[in-house]
Amino acid sequence: MPTPLRFKEGAAPKTGATSLPDGLREGETRESFEQTVWPAYLGRFSSRLAGLFSTWELDISDHLPTLAMLTVEHRLTRVVELGVRRGASTLVLLESVARLGGHVTSVDVDPCEDARSHVESAGLGRFWTFLQGEDTSPEVLGQTPQAIDHLLIDTCHLYEQTRREFEAYLPKVRPNGFITLHDTEMAGVVRAISELLEANPSYRYYNYFNSHGFGIIRKVLPGS
Repeated sequence: MPTPLRFKEGAAPKTGATSLPDGLREGETRESFEQTVWPAYLGRFSSRLAGLFSTWELDISDHLPTLAMLTVEHRLTRVVELGVRRGASTLVLLESVARLGGHVTSVDVDPCEDARSHVESAGLGRFWTFLQGEDTSPEVLGQTPQAIDHLLIDTCHLYEQTRREFEAYLPKVRPNGFITLHDTEMAGVVRAISELLEANPSYRYYNYFNSHGFGIIRKVLPGS
């Protein structure tokens, strides 16, 4: 079992007979708490990956629970991820779709060997297709699903690239599907999103400003 992320102990009560830190029961130690209560609190997703993620410097870590929540609560079984790097978001998306019998297709210009190794080690390879190449090329587009529930974009964050990715993939996103983007503090991403929303006023947009920004777009069509 991976080493869990460390919890923060509360202070011992000022009154009463016990000197246990707040939250621990009689007979429990910090070690037993971390082996039983803490993994259950972390949840099905992060408990398996906590040891791995705790050794990484992740700029997307604050947004990984949101990815899991969107996937599971909205039953987003057909996921396309543009940009993989080490595979942090990939692993969270895969653990989420595995509960639903879904599939993730990830695209990156690099071979992403570390990510591929992590996916195989986690036993999630059967839920995953990895495509190496330019994500807007006809060769790659032809291998991605024709109907997408959730499109995650986390590539180079340049305006022209983000605009091309919108043009290539948004027609594949089903009505009421989701588009999420990391690094929404970047000027090129901001401009591309602004133009998209201006052209599609029925789309709904929510932005988290922490951890370099994380945007959620719902593809709501007019009249729906």
